[in-house]
Amino acid sequence: MRIKKGFKLRPIGGEWMLLGESAEQVNFDRMITFNETAAYLWKQCEKHKGENITADIMADWLCDEYDVTRTLALEDAKLVIADWIEVGIAVE
Repeated sequence: MRIKKGFKLRPIGGEWMLLGESAEQVNFDRMITFNETAAYLWKQCEKHKGENITADIMADWLCDEYDVTRTLALEDAKLVIADWIEVGIAVE
């Protein structure tokens, strides 16, 4: 999975929002908000732009940052990747 270019993560009103940098990324039908964990994963992906990010890599990041089991981290990473692809902010 790779995150799409043209998005910026911004803290707004105590939440994290993903904003399109140009009109072609903007979809006014849907706002994308992240919790702290999803924002952390997005920031990690931004550091590795152009690389193929797998659920295993994301699970490693989650285990390094949070007190979570590898099994739970991997399950969560798979869900995040599927969600991001579904809403169009990442590609396989």
